[in-house]
Amino acid sequence: MYRITVFIVILLGVSYAGAQTLEITNADLEKFRAKRLAAEKELRENYAKLGFASPEERAKQAEKEEKERTALVDKLRVDRRERERIEVERLKVAAEIERASQPQKIIIERNDQDRNQWNPFGWPYQNRGWNGLPFPQNGMPWWIIP
Repeated sequence: MYRITVFIVILLGVSYAGAQTLEITNADLEKFRAKRLAAEKELRENYAKLGFASPEERAKQAEKEEKERTALVDKLRVDRRERERIEVERLKVAAEIERASQPQKIIIERNDQDRNQWNPFGWPYQNRGWNGLPFPQNGMPWWIIP
């Protein structure tokens, strides 16, 4: 029974607190607006006394800093592109040096047209061996074409 009573009291308290609403009108807000505008006017007048820069000076300084930042970003971008270009050139030179240091492969093709030309060691027809004799002891037999 005690629990039910506590529950009902809490429920009534919550519903009563929820029913209380504060109404704010424009007249109430006008007082605060007037105070805020007066404080802003006083602050603008006392910027120099307080050691602050005026809003116009701060705007000029912010614009100047923005131009400096933009110039710095452009300079850094150009520097980065130049470094990348130099790196690409360095890699090309390194690849060229590597390719040049590799041994050259030379392909020599055999010309079979010279086979039946004049042989200074024998007959003017096929190269048969020493003095054109077709014997293995004198060279390669004439019927084996190298």
